[in-house]
Amino acid sequence: RRYIRPSLRLPNSFPLRQLILYSIPLSFLAMSMHAYGKMDLILFKILGGTAELAGMYSAAQNLSIVPGLLSASLSPVLQSSIGNLLKTGGNDSAMQVVGYVLRCVVWLLPVAAMTAGAASEIVTLIYGAQYSPASSILALLIFAALAWLIISTASAILIASGKPGWPFKIIGPTVPV
Repeated sequence: RRYIRPSLRLPNSFPLRQLILYSIPLSFLAMSMHAYGKMDLILFKILGGTAELAGMYSAAQNLSIVPGLLSASLSPVLQSSIGNLLKTGGNDSAMQVVGYVLRCVVWLLPVAAMTAGAASEIVTLIYGAQYSPASSILALLIFAALAWLIISTASAILIASGKPGWPFKIIGPTVPV
């Protein structure tokens, strides 16, 4: 307020309607992604997993968090970059950025495969030998985390290109399924 000094009496030209039209599908997207991300451990327990196996699952899940962190840091930058390029008429540049980012995400597949191959060594190094059953879970979860990164990146691209409802239309139905 001190630096910008917005007028409190005069009407502004801020497009509130456009903000609302963007925020509604994005709110539903955020809720469905959050529910989908938390559902696995609950389903694991409902489907008969013991408390010990749930602990192993959580340990493996903590080791597969790196793609999620990459996704959280990449999405805002990607949305901003693509949005600015599209706003200034750089459609070809935006397409190049999209292609490059998607290729980079796919290039992480060998890293995920190496992580899956070395899962038992990684789990033993980080948690100790008593957590060795978590290695088979890590081998699967690392690919799930990579898939989550792809979904998040594709969602950021769709949102930046002016299609905020598309990611929810794609991801929303997976929660009940």
